[in-house]
Amino acid sequence: MSSEVEIIPKNPIKRGNPQVLTGFAGAGFVGSTALMYIARQKEFELKAEVRSKHIPPSILLINGEPTYPFRIYGDKEGKYIIVVSEALVPPENSYPVANALMKYLKNKNPAGFTFVEAMPFPAPPQDNAVFGFSFPRRDDLYKFGIKPISEGGVSGLNAVMLDTCLQEKIPNTTIVTPTVIVTNIDYTASATAIDVISKMHKLGVDTAPLKKSIEMQQQMQQQSPQQRGQPQQKKKGFFDSLSGQ
Repeated sequence: MSSEVEIIPKNPIKRGNPQVLTGFAGAGFVGSTALMYIARQKEFELKAEVRSKHIPPSILLINGEPTYPFRIYGDKEGKYIIVVSEALVPPENSYPVANALMKYLKNKNPAGFTFVEAMPFPAPPQDNAVFGFSFPRRDDLYKFGIKPISEGGVSGLNAVMLDTCLQEKIPNTTIVTPTVIVTNIDYTASATAIDVISKMHKLGVDTAPLKKSIEMQQQMQQQSPQQRGQPQQKKKGFFDSLSGQ
């Protein structure tokens, strides 16, 4: 690798003032799961792959194709850029990766950033609450189902990117979704985050297929061993759930 972090173009990004949404591996994998669902539902195109010795080595299979875990997607109109990673970047490696990513994204003249985070909770909130904050301050977050908070924190890649936004006065919003799952995918929290993001950015993303899959999985878990012994349909896989199939 000729540099510490390389961003390999796959398809051109149309010039404009895109909104940038980021979601990385973390508690419940909420950020990456929510944004990958959106990218698939909206048929966003793979725009670039991020490769670095600072990113844990892994290869994913997506639609039968070997794919790097750190990717950038976008729509054809140049209105949105989505950055996702299923690889958990160690905190000490966040600076080189995030700084290179911000340099790349700032060249696209972004209108603003939305950072998608998750926060471990001992029990799921009864009202599916999503918390958030923005700079400059926005008074309309509640319209999207976001409860403004005055205390909290962000770490890792999103923290480095947020710091750049604050220094360079780039508008930004951070949404924080509670999750009771830390090491596995929290599909319920991901669906909640998707609804908020979709409303906030007027994406029109349908989460009904994902919620139906969640409901079916919950029903299966509640069945007795005798009931589970009956012939069952093939369970949906990780990427089937993300694509809403």
